[in-house]
Amino acid sequence: MKYKKIFALAVVLTLILLTGCADSHNSYSKAGPSSSANLQTATSASSSPTPAITDERTTASGSTLGTECSGFQFEESSYVNGAITIKYPQIVNLSDKELQNRLNKIIADSALRNLPIIQDDSTLNEYDITSKVTYSNASLISIIFAGYSYYKQAAHPNQFLYTVTIDVKNEQAITIRDLVKIDDKFVSVMIAGHYSTMMDYEMTSDIISSIRDYLNDLGTEYWILELKNADTSDYDTASYLTEDALAISVSVPHVMGDHIEILLPYKDLKDFKTDSPLWDVLHP
Repeated sequence: MKYKKIFALAVVLTLILLTGCADSHNSYSKAGPSSSANLQTATSASSSPTPAITDERTTASGSTLGTECSGFQFEESSYVNGAITIKYPQIVNLSDKELQNRLNKIIADSALRNLPIIQDDSTLNEYDITSKVTYSNASLISIIFAGYSYYKQAAHPNQFLYTVTIDVKNEQAITIRDLVKIDDKFVSVMIAGHYSTMMDYEMTSDIISSIRDYLNDLGTEYWILELKNADTSDYDTASYLTEDALAISVSVPHVMGDHIEILLPYKDLKDFKTDSPLWDVLHP
């Protein structure tokens, strides 16, 4: 029954997109996080250049991903091997080089987490990821990795997004459970949040309503499980931080964009905050 609902919803959304959104060319909703506005996500395999064949990790000279912020400065590093291109930030110019190396390893390991699955897949045509630092201060670093995969015989590329948020003091990645208490009330707040997308269409009220219906149909228990396991490689749900909001990326059918991001302003989360000291620097 659930799949019938999804199929029917997909048909409705396809009609909406064809009739109301054909002329939209915004790669990211204007209402989305400004720090993510420069992410470039391909919508077809032919729209991306063929990567060079190398298996080296290289740092793009002079390619700065962010300005200095509480001592952190980032440059873009790349992993390129055949059909696979993964670009991710690395911290540079930190006085504590050992700390810099440890933090960079967390970032690199997160960016390259899917390599064991994809690197020997002969059906893979393209796998391309770009990244963006969405939040950075002396205590927290949050990064999104947005990309697409395209396989032989596939009808279309699949877009996806995953993230890493780092507790600098403890030198470890954290999950959404470290910051908010997951329960049925939080699920309701999440589904009622502000939606944003990287797909090449405008988030109209009809599309937002259809997506909200889809998320509601999955049920509260489904979302509690997803959120409690978010930010891990086994689940599609991921979270990241911006200056003003906690963002949650969830998987949706391809016609809706493969994934959407839900923005929850920190000021609206006071009833769900954990006792993590990170809140003191994130949103005093």
